[in-house]
Amino acid sequence: MRARARSLGGSARTCFRADVDASPSAGAIIDGSSEPQAGLLPAALVEDAEDVTEAQPTDFAETLDALKRRVHEARYTLQRRANAELVALYWYIGHTILDKQRTSVWGSGVVTRLATELQTEFPTMRGFSRSNLFSMRAFAAAWPERNGVVRQPVGQLPWTHIVQLLEKLDDQALREWYAGKDVQQSWSRAELINQITTRLHERDGAAPSNFAAALARPDSDLAQQLMKDPDTMGFLGVDSTTERLN
Repeated sequence: MRARARSLGGSARTCFRADVDASPSAGAIIDGSSEPQAGLLPAALVEDAEDVTEAQPTDFAETLDALKRRVHEARYTLQRRANAELVALYWYIGHTILDKQRTSVWGSGVVTRLATELQTEFPTMRGFSRSNLFSMRAFAAAWPERNGVVRQPVGQLPWTHIVQLLEKLDDQALREWYAGKDVQQSWSRAELINQITTRLHERDGAAPSNFAAALARPDSDLAQQLMKDPDTMGFLGVDSTTERLN
């Protein structure tokens, strides 16, 4: 075709180039290549460009916010369940230590060895220190029945809150009262410590209630602590760094 075009003179060459340039597959005709010439957009890019210029629906922002809330709620629900499983696990470990110490020779040295072995087997879990194993033992002693943990407010609290109840209160009835208030009011750990220190129970005699509604608030301080709790995150085998819910 090129030889014939040269023989036809300048005007023929002009027409031939115009026809070729107008062809959708000009690059393939001229170069023998399947790649389009510069200046010709692939169909996918043209479609993307059309998507950018498309008018946005008026309810887009509202729908996006609703989906974000749903994601946060789902993550919080998962975290709550993981925390409840972790608390039940810690109770079981404490109960096992108590039982072994009643029936066989399980002194503090054996507990130390147990802590070392568990830390080696589960390196992402920070809760298997020697001191924490003794806290688990105290936890099982304070709540001797498993159902008294999993079906009560204490079973919904972060482990760090439970440790404060054990360390700062000797009266079991008060432990349970503050556990209920903690869930109901969605306290942070610092708030729980402050309320125990200032003896809230002497100023507010009302029995805590409505636990389910309190636990359903993913924006509360208690929810934030559950989402960032390093014990629970380690239990799940992931890092403890989590962004704060918006």
